[in-house]
This record gives sequence, structure tokens and C-alpha cells, in this order.
Amino acid sequence: MMSTDDFSVTEHVELTHKAGCNLNDPSLVKTLCEQATDAKGWIEAQIGQGFNLKNNTQGYWYTGGGAGFFAALKQKIYEHPNIELMESYTVFKLLSDNGCQGALAVSSGETFAIQANATVLATGGYAGIYTRHDNPGNPVGAGISLALEAGSIVRDMEFVQFYPLGLAEPSLPTFMAFRPFPREAKVINIRAESVTEKYLDTDDLNEAIGTHRDKFSQAIEAEEQHGPVKLDLTNVNWDHLDHWFSLQFLTRYNFPWQTQPAIISPIAHHTMGGIAVDEFGRTSVKNLYAVGEVASGLHGANRLGSNSLTECLVFGKCVGVHAAEQKSPTVNEINFSKNFTSEKRPGSENLEKLQQACWKHLGLSRHASGLKTMRSVLESLEVQKNSRLESAHQIAVLVALFAEKRKESRGAHFRSDFPNLSDQQNHSLFVEKRDGNIVFVKSPESKSS
Repeated sequence: MMSTDDFSVTEHVELTHKAGCNLNDPSLVKTLCEQATDAKGWIEAQIGQGFNLKNNTQGYWYTGGGAGFFAALKQKIYEHPNIELMESYTVFKLLSDNGCQGALAVSSGETFAIQANATVLATGGYAGIYTRHDNPGNPVGAGISLALEAGSIVRDMEFVQFYPLGLAEPSLPTFMAFRPFPREAKVINIRAESVTEKYLDTDDLNEAIGTHRDKFSQAIEAEEQHGPVKLDLTNVNWDHLDHWFSLQFLTRYNFPWQTQPAIISPIAHHTMGGIAVDEFGRTSVKNLYAVGEVASGLHGANRLGSNSLTECLVFGKCVGVHAAEQKSPTVNEINFSKNFTSEKRPGSENLEKLQQACWKHLGLSRHASGLKTMRSVLESLEVQKNSRLESAHQIAVLVALFAEKRKESRGAHFRSDFPNLSDQQNHSLFVEKRDGNIVFVKSPESKSS
């Protein structure tokens, strides 16, 4: 989401807070909305290509599409003389005895210490703990686990955004059907009724996706009890295909979109929880930064559609500038992990069991009985040290703890046993690790300089 002549900074701020149910950190929202346009211009100058306004005026498409954006960015990184890429290394511990001094990483079974004046985590979210998600690389919140172990405060882990239009046709791969859509596009139930009109009082599919993702996803789940819910594009004028990149994308897949509605089902898409940061990306650990989906506070209880790319542009620049100014910390003696294993995909069956349990009990709808069952599943799983499953397990524990603590329904968190908002819980929740135990704290009192 980036401000335009038709979309002011004030409107951007208001919509972001509204989507986040006012749990957003005001300083982060202010920074994002005020610096969005400048950040857009800056990245365009860096990579030599620009963004075009979306049809619905609520943000931009990159000229070359998402893949084109990352290809251009990656090429610039490869060409930069001051950037050294270490692509075959996996970080398994942050060095944090005296603030963050860098990290320990493994490559080909050998452990390395990477010392740094400042360390930036940009490892993504944790949608990969769910069976159905659309995130590349199956992210399970490894960066959040690393930061928590290093002493960082973590917030808002109960808030997981499920994108309503996840393709569920047996003949198609799992992916999201993204907006903007023509006005004629509808989501219909088994009786061919418009789901958005029935539950959200709007016939505008783009509006429903952009500002009501949580309620839209819950509405689809409710209708699925009676039969499949479908994306209906049969009334769209396909002669204007060149105007709609969303439709062009769908036509890459072999399905009769023009004559047959396609089955959809919500899909884990974006996670609002993560490491608590300030407007410079600083965590509560000195010299440790976080940016992007691994960080938390900007989106509150739910992310406004199109804000994620802008978040990366605005705070990526803020974090980079601030981190580059940090002086070298005092380096303590480094103790290598004796229990480390280079095996990163152990217990795949247990990981699948965890994902299935998360989908059932920590998904769109939560309930005390399901959360109790989730605790039992987590306690029964055999987890190998420094494995992918260990990260996923840690994150699932956090989501379950936060979901239990929030006895209300707000944003992307829905408790069927507490379906209403609670004035007593109109605030974010925070945890940190003390003596090996996860404890809730009142506020993220910064330990950084």
C-alpha cells in the first residue's frame, strides 16, 4: 500500500489502524504511511524499473511482476561490491552475551562464527506451521525462535491472516487467487449466493479481500459446512483480459475459468506476530534488528492488504541505514553448540502432524477444548535439537499460548467460545524467555540503544 493522489497519508493511517483493530504500534504506522512514497521512488531508482498503479488505486504492481521485482533486486545484490553472500549457510544461534555480536551458522556440517556490528533478521513469518499456506520455502518462524532465545521480546503471535481465496481445486496447485478482480467476479456458496453480500454487506470482492480478510475467511469456512465455496468468474468479460493481471495469472493454469467456478478455501498467508521492534527495526536486544514479516507491531491484529511490500521497502531502508551506523560490540568468547546437527529436515512425519494440528486447532477458529488438545499434541512430539521441527514446535507453542491468553475475537484471531471483542483486551500481548520459560510481560521495555 502506497499513498497516491487519490489515497492520502491520513486515509492510509486510518485504514491500517482499522484493519489492525487499533493494536498497531502508532509510531510504526506513522513511519510506514509517511515514507511510503519516498521508499517507492528510492527502490525504483535502485533497480531501474517502476511500479504501476493497480486498477483499484489501493497500491501498486511492480512492472515485471513479483518474480521480476526479486530478480532485479537479486541482481543488484550480486553486483554490489560491499555485499558478500553466504548462501549455503544456515544460522542456528545468535551470539547475544553482550548484545547481538553476530551468529553461529553451519555449512556442509562445519560450524562457523559470523561476527557483526549489527545483525538484521529478515527471515519471514510462520505460515508454514499450517497444512495449507502459500508461502514459498515453507517458513516456520525460525528467525522469531532465534530472537526469542537471544532475549528478544515477541508480540501478537495469535494473529495469523488467512487469505480467503486459496485455490482448492484437486487439479490445481495450492496458490492464492489475488486481486484486483473485475466487478463481475464473485465468491459463491453451494446455493450460488454471494458470500460477500451475505456476510460482509458488499458486492465488491476487492473490498472484501482488502479490508475484511478475517471475516471473509471465517464466512467461507462457515459456508464450507454445507458444501464447497467457489470463485465465480463466469460473468467476467474475458475480452478485457489484458487489463487484469490477476486473470492473466490464473489463465496460466489449465482450468475452464470462463465457464466453471473454481473451488476455493482459506489459506494461511501472512503472520502479524513476531519480534517486537521500534521504527528503526531495533529489537529489545542491542545491535539486533528485525524487518519484514519476522517483525511485529505494524499490522496489529490484521494486515491491511498491500501493506507488506511497502513495509519491506520502508523499514528495509530504515533498518539498513540505522544498522550501518552501529559500532563493533565487545566480542566475548564464543561457545560452539555441541548438540548441533546439520540435518535440517528430520522428523518430516512429526512436522506434518504438527501442521495438521495447527490447521485444526490454531487455524481460522480457536476454542478452549482445541487449544487443550493442541497442548497435548505439542507435548507428545519428539523434537530434535536445532531442527526445522524445533523451530515450528516453538512457534506453535507461542501461537497456542497467545491464543489461550486472548479470550476474545479480534482481527485475525477468532475464538468461537469468546466471539466478541473485549474492552479489557484492547492491547497487544508480549512475551520473553526467562530461565528457559516463556513468560508474558506488560510491555516491550527496550534494552537497545
